Formats: sequence, structure tokens, C-alpha cells
Amino acid sequence: YLGASMRTLYPDSFDGCRSLDTIEVDPNNTTFIAVDNCLIQKNNNQLILASNNAKIPADGSVKVIGKNAFSGLNSIDEIIIPEGVTTIVAEAISNCPNLQKLSLPSTLTSFDLNYITGCNSISAVLFPNGHPIYTAEGNAISDKSAKTLILGFASTEIPDWVTTIGADAFKE
Repeated sequence: YLGASMRTLYPDSFDGCRSLDTIEVDPNNTTFIAVDNCLIQKNNNQLILASNNAKIPADGSVKVIGKNAFSGLNSIDEIIIPEGVTTIVAEAISNCPNLQKLSLPSTLTSFDLNYITGCNSISAVLFPNGHPIYTAEGNAISDKSAKTLILGFASTEIPDWVTTIGADAFKE
């Protein structure tokens, strides 16, 4: 529970809270809001923290998934990033040992190459068909125009059309 006076949280403030299931914020807090067990910074629509029971709201209140937003969560097995989210920063999703499925929106235009780290159980990555830049073909994230595999996982099958594997594409 964050009180009405809370104004500042650092990206690693809750790092290692593996059993975090509920996030609540005082309704009089002018900086943060909690929606569906997600802590959102109001001024920049950034998801700061998610719990094991988080469901990212699809109401447009989240545009950015911040550093360590999904960090060290033991129970989460699927993350669905809704339409409207445009940016995922470095280490936004890290050390979630049971994360198996990641769904990305067509509105995603920017993500750091190291936005997922230490999530070794991912077996499915989904990107909507027709995204202008990226595809999840072969269970990897690739840049279609550059023909470059950007991020791969243990279950990745490199598509035939890929000509380059990016630096750290399979780094864990």
C-alpha cells in the first residue's frame, strides 16, 4: 500500500519481491495509481511495478513498461502487453523464472534489445500479424525490413528470411 504522500520510487525499489501479489495506492495520491495490481506513474503513463497477479490495463493508462516493472516474480506465467503501449525499456521484464508466454501489441514502436533478461522458460512470443516493423515468426522477435533477429529464446526457430542475428540476441 502506497500512501497519499508517496512521490518517488526507484526502478529497483521492489526488486526481489518474488511473492508480491497485490498493489494498492491511496486514492488521494497525485503521482501514482494502482490498476489491476499494476503501479502506474500518472505523469508519463509508465508502468512502474507489476505483481504476480498483474493485468496491464488496456484503457490507455499505460504507454511505457518501465525498468524492472516485471522483476523477480515467481508466479507469473504470461504477460499480455495491451494495445496502446508504445515502449518497453531495458530490463522491463527480468528474472521471472516461470514466464512462458509474452504477447506484444501492434502499437509497440520502441523497445530496448535487453528488455527481457533471465526469463529462461519463455516458449511463446506473440506479435500481431501486420505489424509494420516487427514479427514474432519462429518464436523470436525480428525486424522485418532489416531481416534481423533481435531477440531469441530457447524455443526459437530462425526464419529462413533472416540474414542477421543481432548482438546479444540470445543473451540470458
